[in-house]
Parts: sequence; C-alpha cells; structure tokens
Amino acid sequence: MPYRISRSVVPYGYCEFIHKGGGSVPLPPQRPQTHGLTSPPPVPTFPVLCRPESPTATTTITSAKQAGELLACAESTTGDTIHLLKACPFGRAFFLSPAARMLRIALPNKGRLAQQTRQLFGDADLVFDSSERALTSRIGDDFLALFLRAQDIPEFVADGAADLGVTGLDLLHESGRASDEGLVILSDLGFGACRLVVAIQDDDPAADIASLRPGTRVASAFPRITRNFFEQAGVAITLVPVSGAAEVAPHLGVADAIVDITSTGSTLRQNGLRELATVLTSSAQLIAGPTVTAGSADKRHRTDELKAALDSVLTARGKRYLMANVPRAKLADVSRILPGLNGPTVIDIMNGGDHVAVHAVVDSGSIYRTIADLKSLGAEGILVTRIERLMA
Repeated sequence: MPYRISRSVVPYGYCEFIHKGGGSVPLPPQRPQTHGLTSPPPVPTFPVLCRPESPTATTTITSAKQAGELLACAESTTGDTIHLLKACPFGRAFFLSPAARMLRIALPNKGRLAQQTRQLFGDADLVFDSSERALTSRIGDDFLALFLRAQDIPEFVADGAADLGVTGLDLLHESGRASDEGLVILSDLGFGACRLVVAIQDDDPAADIASLRPGTRVASAFPRITRNFFEQAGVAITLVPVSGAAEVAPHLGVADAIVDITSTGSTLRQNGLRELATVLTSSAQLIAGPTVTAGSADKRHRTDELKAALDSVLTARGKRYLMANVPRAKLADVSRILPGLNGPTVIDIMNGGDHVAVHAVVDSGSIYRTIADLKSLGAEGILVTRIERLMA
C-alpha cells in the first residue's frame, strides 16, 4: 500500500543545523510534498525532530535527508496517510522512530535499575532487538525503547519526547515533574527498592530532625527533595549540593548531615553514620506522560496492554503453582490449606478411586508449610512449579 505524507517537509540540512546548535531561525519557505512509498519509511539514523527555543521559530521541523528518499518520523496513520510530528518549543533534539504506531519508552541505560528493567521486560516476552550499548531498540512492532540516564527520564516523559518511562520514584520527585498535568504513575514495579534518609555522624547528639541545630549543613544529591523535606518540617538548614556519594561529606567537614539513598543501611554504618529520619521510600515506577494520558484511544489501549503484561510478571513473582492428589473425604480441610485465588481447582482422576486432584496458586514463602500440611492429610503426588505470568 502506498503511503502519503500529510505535512510539509524541509531539507535535512536545516534540522541538522538546529541539532548542531545553530539556534532558532525562521524556517525557509516550505511547500507541501507528497511522496509515494511502497512501505512505511525506514528508521532514520539522524535526529528527526528538533525543538528550537523560540516558539515562534517554527510550525513544523520534520526533516527529510533527501525529500522522498528518507522521510521524517511519524506519530500516527489515518488510512494511507502518515501524520508527521510537529516541533514544540523546548530546545532539545532527540531521536525518534518513523514507525507510525510505535510507543516510545524511556528506559534506564545502565546500573542495577537498567538490568532489572531488562529482566522484567524479558520475562514479559518483550524482547529488545539491540544490544545493551544501543541508544534505541525496537521491542516488537509496538514499542521503541530509548535508553537514557534514569534521572533524565521524568523530563523526557513530561515533555512528550517519550510516551512512557521506567525510573525511580526518588528521581521522579527530584525532577520536579511529578505533579505535572498529564504525568501519571501506572505501576509500582517493585524492584530497585531503597529509602532516602537523613543521616548524621554517630557522635552527633541529635535525636530527631527537630533537634538539629539551626543552619545545619546538609549534603545531598537530591537538593529539591531535601529542601522540601526540611521546609515542611520547619527546620532551617544550609543545603550543600553534591553530585556523587554524600557519605564522605561529614568526614571532610563540608557538611554536618546528609540525605542519601540506602537499601540496608550497611554503607552508612560502615562510614560512621546513623539514620535520623526517612525522607522517602522509593522503587522503580512505570510512568506515562501527556502523549498517552491526553493521546489517542489507540495509545491508551496499547499502554494498558503493556502495563498488563508487566503486571502479570510481577504478580507471578513470589507465587507457585501446586498440584496434588488428595483424599476426596479431606477436601474441606484441603480448601482451608489451599485458598488459592478463588479456592483450589478440583479434578476427578481416572481410576483415582478415593482421590481427586487439586490445583492451586500459593505463596512461595509458605510452600514448605503448605506441603507439610497436605501430607498430613494423606496427599500424594505433590508437584510445585514456578509461574511465568499470572493475570489476576
């Protein structure tokens, strides 16, 4: 089927000029062009959408390396028409796919959060077609992953450069975009769990936040969260922004206290620090921006499908599927041991005599006790297996 471009295009050189810091200048004269294609446009290897700083500089900056040869990205299709993206006033150039229906998902590009995100997507059968070092990767036919710094992801999603994102709750709040209209948290993914805490040296006499002396110097890589926390507590501090690990700041004499991330508290204790208060409990979140929440029904539907796929993996974690043959006369007792989701499934066994088969989903943490209780009722042929996906 031929595809028709519905908006004007401009030469690639102009888009490249903006991308390389040429600034915001009036667009050259444009004329609508129609290009017959026998298939959707190929993935470009150049920035296809630039956002100049001046909102008056452009109406459309979608580019073609050579008009008709390699066309700009598209956001949606109507019949045989591809609707090109418009430029918006922001001042950032970024990479997009021309695939007409792809949702852009911003994912962490390194660290434990990135590894656990890839694991979750893999368990949900959402397979990346590129290596870990790639800047982008297709995920099937519906999604395009953009690999970014985790702290930048809230900005990209809030600004519409990405439709969805995975990032930590702490980074979402530190970005200041958590309360943006149209930005929503879809799922708590559970991994990457940590706490943002206030910590002081072991020999500091302070017993709580209120007992910190006025003007206490607090070092943190989370200045926005730290400032808001102490302001709400009514405690005057001197903020000392740092970009790396804050634990060393009190030992160097540049701060009296820190606000930093901890999982178990062991790093703090090793550095002679003790927790004074918890500022925020954080974990990885799946977020959606205004391009989804205020977008088309198709985008919202595909987002719901992605959320359901990831949730099914998360629900299955910590669960086991148990099968056993039990005496029919003991079914009432078995039901109390195996409540399952809606009670155990009971199946007649061919030539089973007085026994029936029961199947149930059980918590992995209690599987040892469950097996012991079933055996005490005369159960036999007990089989326990992992669950890959579980749709509640």
